[in-house]
Amino acid sequence: MDKITDNRISCRQDCPALRQMNLHYHYFVSRLSHEIRNPLTLVCSSLQLMEKEQPALRENTLWDQVKDDLKDTLRLLEDLSSLNQSASLRPESLDPGAFLQKVGASCRPFLAEQGISFSVAVSPGLPRIQADRSRLREALLNLIRNGADALQEQSGERRLRLTVSLRENTVCFHVKDNGPGIPSEYRDTILDPFVTHKARGTGLGLAIAKSVARSHGGTLSFTTSTHTPGSFTEFCLRLPCAPSHPQGEEPA
Repeated sequence: MDKITDNRISCRQDCPALRQMNLHYHYFVSRLSHEIRNPLTLVCSSLQLMEKEQPALRENTLWDQVKDDLKDTLRLLEDLSSLNQSASLRPESLDPGAFLQKVGASCRPFLAEQGISFSVAVSPGLPRIQADRSRLREALLNLIRNGADALQEQSGERRLRLTVSLRENTVCFHVKDNGPGIPSEYRDTILDPFVTHKARGTGLGLAIAKSVARSHGGTLSFTTSTHTPGSFTEFCLRLPCAPSHPQGEEPA
């Protein structure tokens, strides 16, 4: 079944008319997101100026709600743009271990502020990968933010672990938290766009990570348990190893 599905996808991608339609679709989504986001950004700036000139506005119970709703809308537009652009790649040769260490360093202060115990582990001797640095970083940060959100419901020590290892000729990035786990009724749709069970979530973070993985020829999967003690969720983003280079040729 997988081979049949893959062949059908390949045939669709080889069709010039469908490729052109896909390009128009991505252009439309990008343009629409851009055109809506610009005036909303101006509205946010106007609200900040109004609040500065009229401090009494802060006492209105609806004031903070209006600002929060605008922020949520802007975040939704940004996530929609990210999802739309996730298949547009500029791959380069990356050392997955060094790359992961930098991602971990960038989010460590954010996690520490939330009281989350954070660790990074890199398996030795990892091969290089061909990946878009910016897109892969975005995907991992979305997985890390998802784990941090899940830990808000966790009592006791809250832990998040970021690792990278080699498995069956693929480089595997793991993001594991000891949160309450994903309920069984959510598991079939948790990676779908616009599916969220968070109060203020956009439902695009995991979908973006999945799209980035697929665009690189990889996969995104998860394992989870809701049984306590020992509940957890672990996402695994797998990417193929970079093709070997002729002797004497160094990767870029």
